[in-house]
Amino acid sequence: MKILFLNQKILFGLVLLSGAWAQAKTLVVSSQKFSENQIDSALVKEAFLGRSAVTKNGFTIKAIDRQENDAKTRAHFIKSVLGWNTTRYKAFWSQIVFTGKGEALPVASSVSALAETLDRSPGSISFVDDTEKTQQMKVLLTID
Repeated sequence: MKILFLNQKILFGLVLLSGAWAQAKTLVVSSQKFSENQIDSALVKEAFLGRSAVTKNGFTIKAIDRQENDAKTRAHFIKSVLGWNTTRYKAFWSQIVFTGKGEALPVASSVSALAETLDRSPGSISFVDDTEKTQQMKVLLTID
């Protein structure tokens, strides 16, 4: 009985570890038309906080958020780039909109809608799971 219990603990630990290893990467993407080939996380953060985000070459970046039903990728992005949880991020934007200090970011309802929006707006960026990247998207930053 003691050996069986120990084997269950080991198996549970391995399952937890394999989930961490298998976690997909989050990619910051733009349209293939976007002239920049990479951007840093500080610029991405500024764009997703609705602040002025301008590249070294003078291009203004506009962020496109993802729907909250893509919780895993969105939470990973917000935590990794902003250092916040999704509740704090949502509260931040609620306050900005409520006080009239800004407008909420546009939200893509699906990966295909995101790809179309990025293609129509070459200065726009967003984020996807690495398994969601399409041929229309250019990777500007990889978040582990």
